[in-house]
Amino acid sequence: MESNSSKPPTETAAVQENTGGSRRAADATQGYLQDAKANASAATQTGKTFAQDVVNAAGKKIDSMKGQAADLKQRSMQFAADEPMKAVAYAAAGSAVLTAVLLSLMRGRR
Repeated sequence: MESNSSKPPTETAAVQENTGGSRRAADATQGYLQDAKANASAATQTGKTFAQDVVNAAGKKIDSMKGQAADLKQRSMQFAADEPMKAVAYAAAGSAVLTAVLLSLMRGRR
């Protein structure tokens, strides 16, 4: 009597060959997955670095603008102290121009 548990030699070889092919495919897929994770991690790090550089550049620009504003304030105060009548005239002219611009914008909305 033959045992049902024994398979013919050709069937066993085919199963082993198929298992080996599946194992190679699984290994290749695992490699692709690891590569994708590494690429995603590198892209994330590049994005973080870029964002930090942008924040740093913006901070430097703001500091520069603060320095320019402080310099302009100092020069304006010195001008007002040296030429008070001209300073008042310039302020009045600037106020008139600003008022005219604001009134024209408000009329345009009606």
